[in-house]
Amino acid sequence: MVKVVKIVIINDSNVNLINEFIENAGDSLNSFRYFKERSLKSINNHLYTCVLVSDGVSLGYGHLDLENDIVWLGIAIAQGYKGRGFGKKIMLSLINFAERNKITKIRLSVDVVNSNATNLYKSLGFKMLTKNRHNCIMQKDI
Repeated sequence: MVKVVKIVIINDSNVNLINEFIENAGDSLNSFRYFKERSLKSINNHLYTCVLVSDGVSLGYGHLDLENDIVWLGIAIAQGYKGRGFGKKIMLSLINFAERNKITKIRLSVDVVNSNATNLYKSLGFKMLTKNRHNCIMQKDI
């Protein structure tokens, strides 16, 4: 049973929480492939990085990453913790950061088969930009 859940903003002193999330994520890493292609040092380029922690366990991860004048959002919830509102909590933290920092657009890529995530993104105001056989690009105007 999850008791206290908090968003922890990642900095140099707590970056280990990301490794803990990756270790706990299980099958979630099949659709969240960000760190398969990048080292952990890539977070140095992030505008905002956070981990959702409960009872000392890293259950979720989120970031805003500036790449070629586009702010990309990435999010993942560890297997076994999906469907409990944790994704929404991280999304709201990311959107709130964007609003406070006058970021006008956020994009994300989601696998076509990940309908639960797509529904969450739509409920938070993301609109479909493009879609192919494998993924969708969605955007939220802030």
